[in-house]
Amino acid sequence: MRVLTVSDLKENDKRGLKNKNDYPRENSFAWEVLQQLKRHEGHSVDLRLLAHSRPIVSFYAAISQLTDMYGMDIRRLKKRSFEYVLAGEWFGSHYSDYCAREFHAGSSK
Repeated sequence: MRVLTVSDLKENDKRGLKNKNDYPRENSFAWEVLQQLKRHEGHSVDLRLLAHSRPIVSFYAAISQLTDMYGMDIRRLKKRSFEYVLAGEWFGSHYSDYCAREFHAGSSK
């Protein structure tokens, strides 16, 4: 995984380019996990099938990669389960809270 240097970020900012590291590379395992979570933003997702399709270590590595490198707020709902929720996402210094958005959308009905 390539991490951008400060000069790369400044150069991208000058040209108005989007950060190259916004999302994982397409068709990578981390990308597959992210797609499952993005389909159900703010709702629980059972990732058991995805977790057992590869070695379990790579599943946990993908989750930590998404939280540490891509700014995803992924939460495990129960101990010893594969239920996760994409609670939010960081866009620079702005945090988008998907759970709160779902809560407010459900309470306004």
